[in-house]
Amino acid sequence: MEREYASRRGCDRKLDHVTEALFQRDAYLRSCTARVVEVLPNGVVLDRTVFYPLGGGQPGDTGRLRSRDGRQWRVVDTRKGDAGRVLHQLEAGIAPPATGDEVEALLDWERRYAQCACTAVCTCSDRSCAMA
Repeated sequence: MEREYASRRGCDRKLDHVTEALFQRDAYLRSCTARVVEVLPNGVVLDRTVFYPLGGGQPGDTGRLRSRDGRQWRVVDTRKGDAGRVLHQLEAGIAPPATGDEVEALLDWERRYAQCACTAVCTCSDRSCAMA
């Protein structure tokens, strides 16, 4: 699917990894298992995620990734990457998980919920002000 999309758009670059955006189907998911498909200088790409990336007035989610052997990485921000990738930006100074590692993506739910509530209130307030 991703390669077809790239082909239709006239891209020459081979695109192998698109992150399945689980948050689009269920905004209340708090965690998921995922596989690390790419480690880039600006973030880790998973095959699927519950982390919402920065956009639409909403900040990027934070949380952590946890491996089966107990290692953990703090996700300090989430951003949109190229071609459907979601970049999980990790705390600096710690070696990231390796490509192919299976991890559990754990969302900082309290922060997400507070941000959603704040965004909803601000949006409603803005609309009320515009109507007055």
